[in-house]
Amino acid sequence: MDPKGKVAVLTGGARIGQVVAQSLALHGCNLALIYRGSRDAAEASAQAATREEVRAITIRADATDEDQIVRAVEETHRELAIASSCTSG
Repeated sequence: MDPKGKVAVLTGGARIGQVVAQSLALHGCNLALIYRGSRDAAEASAQAATREEVRAITIRADATDEDQIVRAVEETHRELAIASSCTSG
């Protein structure tokens, strides 16, 4: 799969999420970084991604709260024009 020009929605912008975000950005993937408490880490990931000439946004949401995730997906769609959910359950 070529991620160039696509949008990745990542939950957890700290630690391993930062590494995944940077890798996707290096391959031209736009990012929606969802964080619950690590705002600084998510913002740092977004800032690093934009240096790779991709779009990146941060959204505060609790991944265990359905309403917050729906809002995050809506915001991702509004800001980045694409959103995809491949989760089940």
